[in-house]
Amino acid sequence: MRDIAADLGLTTAALYYHFPAKDAILAALSRTHRDEIEALVAWARAERNRPGLLRETALRRVETAGQERLDAVRLARAVGPAADGDDAGLTTLVDLFADPDDPLDRLQIRLLFEAFTGAALAAAPDDDLATIVAAARWTVLAWTAE
Repeated sequence: MRDIAADLGLTTAALYYHFPAKDAILAALSRTHRDEIEALVAWARAERNRPGLLRETALRRVETAGQERLDAVRLARAVGPAADGDDAGLTTLVDLFADPDDPLDRLQIRLLFEAFTGAALAAAPDDDLATIVAAARWTVLAWTAE
């Protein structure tokens, strides 16, 4: 926990105030991620499948990313490799767009919806939210170009 606090620029006491252990940190990250994905799945389902919906849904995921999600990605990186998290929501989102019998298509769609996470992980420590969102948006637009 000391290393995590240092990576985040917090005191160990401040981190323990909010999270008694690493598991509590991971649970909080998972809960926030799950809620965001569930809302996006509901929106995409309501829109019905139409041309351009994949791009629009992926851009919506990127453009709704805020400082809290960036902090969560950085915190997850500081915590280190997590046990299998709850990614049922993301799988549901992938199911809306990917061919169920094509593992490559499923992976590509999953990568598309993780564009923000990828940009955040690739970013330098001093890259701000706007830069990371712009890079993720560029990724979505490039991957969904027709």
